[in-house]
This record gives sequence, structure tokens and C-alpha cells, in this order.
Amino acid sequence: MKDKRKPAHYNLLIRYIKPYKNKFIILYVITMLGNVMGLLPVYFMGDIIDYVTAQRFEKILYTICVLFFLFLGTSIFNIAETYLASWLNNEITKKIKEDIYSKANQISITEFQKLSSGHIISLIEGDSTTISDFFVSKIIGVLVAVVTLIVSLFFLFKLSISLSFIAIMAFPLGFIGNLFCGSKITRQSDILRKISDENYTFLNKTLNGIKEVKSYVVEYKMIDKFKVYTEQMKKNNMKITILEIFSSMVNSIVSSISDWLIIGYGTWKIITGTFSIGSYVAFNGYSGFMFNAIRELLQMFFQFRTIEISLERIRMFLEIPDEKIGRNENIDSFQDKNIVFNNVNYSYLENSKKVLQNFSATFKSRDISVLVGANGTGKSTVFSLIEQFYQPNSGDICIGNTNLKDINLECLRQNIGMVQQHPIILSGTLRENLEYGNENVEEKILDYICEEVGLTEFVNSLPHGYDTQLSEISGGQQQRIAIARVLIKNPSILLLDEVTSDLDGKSENEIINLLKKLAGTKTIILISHRVNAIVDIPNIYVMDQGKIIAQGNHKDLSENCFLYSMLVNSKE
Repeated sequence: MKDKRKPAHYNLLIRYIKPYKNKFIILYVITMLGNVMGLLPVYFMGDIIDYVTAQRFEKILYTICVLFFLFLGTSIFNIAETYLASWLNNEITKKIKEDIYSKANQISITEFQKLSSGHIISLIEGDSTTISDFFVSKIIGVLVAVVTLIVSLFFLFKLSISLSFIAIMAFPLGFIGNLFCGSKITRQSDILRKISDENYTFLNKTLNGIKEVKSYVVEYKMIDKFKVYTEQMKKNNMKITILEIFSSMVNSIVSSISDWLIIGYGTWKIITGTFSIGSYVAFNGYSGFMFNAIRELLQMFFQFRTIEISLERIRMFLEIPDEKIGRNENIDSFQDKNIVFNNVNYSYLENSKKVLQNFSATFKSRDISVLVGANGTGKSTVFSLIEQFYQPNSGDICIGNTNLKDINLECLRQNIGMVQQHPIILSGTLRENLEYGNENVEEKILDYICEEVGLTEFVNSLPHGYDTQLSEISGGQQQRIAIARVLIKNPSILLLDEVTSDLDGKSENEIINLLKKLAGTKTIILISHRVNAIVDIPNIYVMDQGKIIAQGNHKDLSENCFLYSMLVNSKE
């Protein structure tokens, strides 16, 4: 399993590093040079101590000048490293977030619903930052640690070979402790990510549905549930903390024992005259650098195993196939083409009850068709299948002679406008909401459509007209905005799901009359439970148990279809 994952991780790393490889090379060179220059003063400080003992003041002045230039060079390199590292970090974070959000918009609804919204938000806000931080800060940390280790070992062996062997013996013991804790930390981090995803989803649903929470008086129930998530995360974080403390304790014990041995043997060498005080001070300095570098590399070892989780999550998400793959056929015009369902079967879950059963219907072009029926009979599913949010389990859906599954999705959806029963009003101005599907609409067309759907009075009441930021508005105004938005888009096919449910009788009749005028140029399919609004529409389809059981005008259906007559009577 691991052998298969590593190449994928490698490819993902290369994918984001490659466009900036020259900048990374510059960054790493600057980092190495700055690090080497930052390590040299320790050696020269040892020399200064020996020069003091030997009373050679001119050598001290010379060494101070060298230290000044080393400080100047280190400072310049550090400034350049900080700026370039920050730029790369932000740039890669931006790129990863854009890729994840783009993929979220390109996958099918079916694939989207297999994930939680919290999982996707966690990828964008959590994993992307983890990965970009790894690309820049962590890799720089590894590079600094490696350079520090090499330089420190060079000066340690230069100063004393015997003391160097004592210092190096601590490495394998520290590695064993980190190796033991590393796998456990990885496992706990994986559990923590899953809990965080569930928590993101919970927060998203409860905060967006705050009205329902208050309406059903479940505030304290939701608070208690949130406390369960926070308690789980606290316990998991504490387990990780305990493992990190244990690992750090092993490192501290090992490095302390090594330090004591170096102090004992080093001072004995000074007493016997085989080691100078300055060399001893420099050795201790480089010994500390070496232990810190080894500790940093060991921490990076199991941190990378934690980062593998983020790499795998992002890789798996980005490899989800786009819904547009294999759909290349374009249609020049959707007008004068009927929408035909032929024995379509569909269920949302495998082996579950069919929402549509052998559903067959022909929705005529340049006309209005109405779907009526009790709740749960599959009316909204018909719209979702036309939009190609889902694929039928069997049967065909065609526009004219072309199967929907072959049509380029962008071409298809540009020619479809759908208004849902509870439309989404976007954060922003009224203009941004109205022009959502057509940003190039002329102002006079905007005014005309708002007049037709009864929005003009609302627009005039706003302090900045179309450019007013929308806040809380009524259900009726939301529906009018949604209807205006779809008309401004000007598609060939209109799918309208209970679009007049929040309007009064007068406004509803105005909208229906507007749709009748539009029917001469568009294919319109309307879902309605308010039968009194559709009595003049000749093409009414009655649905029950996922299929069409009757078709005709209001008069014929009232006389010949028992279910339709019940619907009529129930609304009177």
C-alpha cells in the first residue's frame, strides 16, 4: 500500500514545486549560505577566548572585524530568505486552495455528496496550509538542520575526535524514541482530521440553519453536540501532546547524558593540557547545534508522516474525475427540440427504492408543461436529471435526437435556467444576484425584467438601488429575485420548481402570465402544487410513484383523473 502511495505524493509535491523551481533553488542557496555564516562565529569565539589567554589583542581585533562581516552577511541572507520564503508559502497556499475549490466545482453532484462540505472546507483551510508550510518552512528547516549537522560535525572533529564520538553516540538512542512515537502520532493525527471534518460539517449546517435550530428549540441540544466534538478533539490533542512529551523527554535525557560525558571528559583534557578552554567552548557550542539539528530532523521525520495524511487527502480529492469528461457534443440551438424521457429509472442510493420508475414523458418546445403530484413523487428529480446533476440508472433522456449524457455540460447548462423552491440569495449586492448568470446585461433589460416580475418597487426602495448590499429579505422577494435572475440569463429551457409558493394570488397570476408570454420562445417546465394557478395551461402531467399516470388539460384531468381531482379539492 505504501509503495503505491509514495509516487503519488512525490508527483503532488513536484506539481506545486516545479513552477517555482528557480525561486526554490535561490531560496535554498540563500538559506545554506546564511546558515553556514551563522555557524562560523562560534568557532571564532573559541579563538577569541584563546587569544585572551595568550594576551594577543591584535588577533582579537581582527577576529571582531571578521565577526562583523559575518553578521552583516548573515543579516542580508536572513532578510532575503524570510521574504522569499513568505512569498513562496503564500503563492503555493493560494494555488492549492484554488485547485481544491476548482475541483469542488468540477466534480459531479454524486461525487460531491459522497463528501461532506466540512471535508472540503477542511482541505481548503487546513490541509492546503499544512502542505504549503511543508513545502517552504519544513523543507527549509530540514535543509538548515542538514547544513547545521554537516558544519557542526566538521568543526567537532576538527576540535576533538574523541569528544565527537561521545556526542555522536546519542543519535541512535534518540532516533529510537522518535520512531516509537512517530507512528502513534500519525495515527492520532488521522483520527483528529476526521473529527475536525465532522465538526466543520456540523458547524456549517447548524450556523446556516440557525433559524431552524431556534424554531425547534434545540439550541442546547446543538451546544451539547458541539461540546462532544470539542471534547473529542481535546482528548485527541492531549494524546498527541503526551506522545510528543515522551519523545522530547527521551531526547532530553539522551542529550543531557551526552553533555555530562562531554563536560567530564572535556574538562579532564583541559586539566591535562591536551585541550584549550576556547576549543572546549567552541566544541560545546557546535555540540549544541548538532543535537538541535538531529532533534529537528527526527521531529521532521514523524511530522512528514503526519503531512502524508494531508498529501493523501488532497491527492485523492484532486483525482476525482471531472463530470465533463467524455461529453463533447455541442448543440447550436435548443429551440424547437422537445425534451424526451424514455423509460427512465432512477434511485438516489444503490438498492434503494426507485424515485422514478419507467418514467416516460415528452415536454414540448416553445410551450409550458406542468408537473403536479404529491410530495415525494419525483418531480424535482426530473429537473435534476435534465440538469444532469445525476445520471439515470436506466433509460434515456434526449433533447431532440441527442442524448443528454453526450452533450457538453457547459453548453447544456448555459441553455437551462432553474429556479428552486427555496432559492439561494448570494452574499453581495442586488445587481450581483441579478447578473449572476449574465454579467453583460444592459441596464434597460435589467429594468424591464424587474418590472415584469414585480421587483421595481423593491429596487426603488433600496438606498443604492441595484448596488445595495442585500441582507434579510422576505421569501416573496427572494423568489422574485431568483425568477428575474434566470430570465436575465435568458436560457432556452426554464425549469421552475414552486416558484410562486411565497407570492400572493395577484403576483402569482402576473408571473404565470409572464411565463405564458415567454412560452413562444422557450421550453418551460413548471412544478406546482397550487392547481388554481395552472388551470389555463394545456399540458399538465400528473405524477404518482415516480411515473406519469395522466396527462391533459385541467378540465379533462379533473373529470378523468382521481388523483388530480383530489389535488384540486385539497387546494380549494
